[in-house]
Amino acid sequence: MDYISGTATAHVVEHYTDGELVWLKMHSYGEVTSESGQVFTLHNDQTKEDLTEVTWHFNLDGEDGTHYIGSFYWNFIEDPDMENLIVNQSVCIEN
Repeated sequence: MDYISGTATAHVVEHYTDGELVWLKMHSYGEVTSESGQVFTLHNDQTKEDLTEVTWHFNLDGEDGTHYIGSFYWNFIEDPDMENLIVNQSVCIEN
């Protein structure tokens, strides 16, 4: 897998108790492109209770049949603009 970039859209449901955010559920989807030019469809779901950091599980389906699953980490506090996501693991599922 090489460097990928693109745009994702997120649908977020937030749960508050007494005016305080307790948890959220996020569904993201979009398209990303690898440096080699392959376009991937991105989709993931995440339920979050610790609201300072998150590990997302993702699926990337490539236009040539390549399929990656994995997870990445994001710290809300240290990286509020989501510029430095850290990939924990990624596995290519063979066709």
